Amino acid sequence: MSDFIIRFRKTWIFILKITMLISLFSTFYTIWSSFYSETLFYNRGNYLVMFIYTCIFFILYHIYSVGKIDGKSTSNILSSWFFVIISSNIFIYFIISLISGNLLRIDKFIILIISQFLISIIYSLMSLKLYYMLYPIKDVMLIYGDHISEETILKIIKKDKKYNLINIKSQKDDIASIIDIIDRVDGVFLYSIKGDIADKIINYCYCKNKRLYIIPTLTDIIIKNSFMTQVADIPIMLCKNRGLMPEQLIIKRMVDILISITGLIVLSPIMLITSIAIKLYDKGPVFFKQKRVTKDERIFILYKFRSMIINAEKDGKAILASKNDSRITPIGNFIRSTRIDEIPQLLNILKGDMTLVGPRPERPEIISEYIKVYPDFAMRTKVKSGLTGYAQVYGKYNTTPEDKIKLDLIYIEKYSFWLDIKIIFLTLQTIFISESTEGVDKK
Repeated sequence: MSDFIIRFRKTWIFILKITMLISLFSTFYTIWSSFYSETLFYNRGNYLVMFIYTCIFFILYHIYSVGKIDGKSTSNILSSWFFVIISSNIFIYFIISLISGNLLRIDKFIILIISQFLISIIYSLMSLKLYYMLYPIKDVMLIYGDHISEETILKIIKKDKKYNLINIKSQKDDIASIIDIIDRVDGVFLYSIKGDIADKIINYCYCKNKRLYIIPTLTDIIIKNSFMTQVADIPIMLCKNRGLMPEQLIIKRMVDILISITGLIVLSPIMLITSIAIKLYDKGPVFFKQKRVTKDERIFILYKFRSMIINAEKDGKAILASKNDSRITPIGNFIRSTRIDEIPQLLNILKGDMTLVGPRPERPEIISEYIKVYPDFAMRTKVKSGLTGYAQVYGKYNTTPEDKIKLDLIYIEKYSFWLDIKIIFLTLQTIFISESTEGVDKK
């Protein structure tokens, strides 16, 4: 491949994205101007519709990061495009219908959604092919500290076949042999290396223009979100470490009350049908109640629709759900996969035990076990537990406890109202992606 193509590879991908967006907007404008333009707006009014649609589209475009190809699978990219297209069109449909006082014809909007999704499929496949052609597989090495799990190594190797892991070294190995391999690879993964050896490797990679992929520790996450200041002429990194601000807590609580009340009203028919189905199946209780831990390690009773057989934990010990768990009933399988079993937690949110977005609440006995191995696991209780969270949309159900701590700490340190909105929208997507609902494997 010529140096000219490689040099401007970001430009080629950008051009492809712009072409795709123009195609999507042109499709919308064509169908709107052909079938709806005289419904409410005339002349310049149609430009207002286009402006509103464009704003909605780009907000969702940013939330679902559909323009980002790196590290995504084909199914993930297409599902993201599906949510952007269908959500933006549903929003504009109801907004214009509300303004006009009449529901618009829906048949043309269905054609619009199908047309735009077909366009997104074509361009997404072209984008992926172009991306992997312009960004070939990189040879990398992994340097770790005291230990590293086999699971972490496998995740790096299986990362969309993007990396070719050619060597693994410990920081205890001879530095000369480590540098010799660094010279022969495109990038270096660092996992929990400390002290002078970390400084030497990072500085060497920086000088040699080698890509660094640092798997962060909890300390790294805290430092990354610090504020730069200075004392006299000394640069200082300030870590406030105080969680959410008072005004943020007030806004979160107001949103929690509004959404939980609205959700309970809107979802009441589904809750009624689910309750009847569970009761008819085995005559057992409809709700499953369990002790969980929230902010400041306070224990509360969490509500869920029962998805397992009666007395699933006969000895009272916590048993994590697993793939093909025989304790899960047929009705339970359905309500777990669709997240219907989580709906009663809106009551917990209304009561103030939980919030809409935050670290998922764990059982006291499970936290006690995790803390023996991961002492920092209790950091998750610095904020109120949530119905959904950062670890739920960026991790998996079977994400390791160590990585859950990191993901939840990232949320705590990066918190913003916009981040909450983004996580809520991404949660809708995870419902339709099977890998996000996987259970943990039994050991």
